Amino acid sequence: MAQRLTTCTFCGVGCGLYLETAGNRVIGAYPSVSHPTNAGRICLRGWHGHEIASSPDRLRNPLLKKNGHFQEVSWDEAFGFVATRLREIRAHHGPDALAFLNSPRCSNEEAYLLQKFARAVIGTNNVHHGTGVYSNNSINVLLEMLGVAATTNSISELAGSEVIVIDGVDLARRMPTLGGAVLRAKLNGAKLIVVGTRRHRLAESADLFLQIKPSTEALLYGAMAKVIVDRGLEDLSFIKSRCQNHDAFAAEIHQYDLLEAAEACGVSADLIESAALAYARAKSAALLFSASMEERTRDSIRAVVNLALLTGNLGKQGAGLFALTEQNNLQGVCDMGMLPDRLPGYQPVTDSAARATVEAAWGARIPATPGSGARAILGNR
Repeated sequence: MAQRLTTCTFCGVGCGLYLETAGNRVIGAYPSVSHPTNAGRICLRGWHGHEIASSPDRLRNPLLKKNGHFQEVSWDEAFGFVATRLREIRAHHGPDALAFLNSPRCSNEEAYLLQKFARAVIGTNNVHHGTGVYSNNSINVLLEMLGVAATTNSISELAGSEVIVIDGVDLARRMPTLGGAVLRAKLNGAKLIVVGTRRHRLAESADLFLQIKPSTEALLYGAMAKVIVDRGLEDLSFIKSRCQNHDAFAAEIHQYDLLEAAEACGVSADLIESAALAYARAKSAALLFSASMEERTRDSIRAVVNLALLTGNLGKQGAGLFALTEQNNLQGVCDMGMLPDRLPGYQPVTDSAARATVEAAWGARIPATPGSGARAILGNR
């Protein structure tokens, strides 16, 4: 019996686990005690998810539809059929008649090769991942405001957070080991604030639960920022050394009215004020938000980032922004360039210098026009 360390493919937490194999079958799984993400814990999916690998319903060979029915064919025949059809479509309709979508559960290597094939071989930027049918708002706003489209801190740091804010995701159900880490931090003294439209397990355990109306996140965080500024709790030293356009932001914030925001959000003004004061007064406050919700607007993500910047909760232990994704490798496939407007490393396809660098490495020309995203590709414009 052999054992191999790997990463769980259920959610975006990325728990480390060992798979036990006998011959060519996976027969068991157990968590890695030393892994920094889960430290010896895995959820039910981690314990038993490997069983699907041995399912009798699993496809083990290519199927090609002939005479209206799928028939098993060799890999050579399958590859030949796909290559022929790609050549025919490109020849008759042009490269942009083709599009390439991949799963956010694919590996980095698979994602990189697929977008390289699309751009360097076919000649199209029509590449995207499965969750692209929602939006790229989180990626675009984080790049614009922070310069990096990723979570800023590690899960292990939550153990030392004074305040933890959970926004828009049911961790106990969707990302169980992360939910467990949050609950352990609360048991160790962290104050837990939950923001969302639905009541769930972590909401029941929260010190403050702001059950807001749908699509009012930006208004809520703007009102919280107004409370923080009015009380003089902003981190002026951090703002002066790390931020830009503070005067314009402050002028915008002063337009918020706490009572009006409370009515629009569907929660009390006292609750908004309590959440704002707890977040601002903490020595370290972490904010975990869903980055893949369809209704997550650019303004709501900007408001989240601005709240962290306003209070200096970036660049230090136990604080930061956690852009949560429910798919295990959404971060990786985006890093690898499975985006219609960005090359690997989030370089814009419209940037001639960036294109030249990639073209030199690939030995092929890359189209300069952004491609269509998943929503447009699938006709959901």
